[in-house]
Amino acid sequence: MASITKKPNGSYVIRFPAGKDFNGKYVTISRVFWPSTPGLSYKALQKELHMFIESTESQIAKGELSAPNSVPNDQKKTTFETFCKLYLDIKS
Repeated sequence: MASITKKPNGSYVIRFPAGKDFNGKYVTISRVFWPSTPGLSYKALQKELHMFIESTESQIAKGELSAPNSVPNDQKKTTFETFCKLYLDIKS
């Protein structure tokens, strides 16, 4: 579920959950939404926000948009061999 925060300049910051990083900490993807016109009605604004959120969530689901240091969906479980290689890369 996305978190929406309205900013004083008329924009909206929307944060999407994007899984966990290699340390197990939750990561988010932040996007800024600007309404098409400043004086939109509440209903029109909600419609635009909903369309923006749906398109961004579909990009995240497809893997087109990801947070830095997040674990890819196909690598949720790290094998010991992968961990050792990653550890040695970090230490060198």
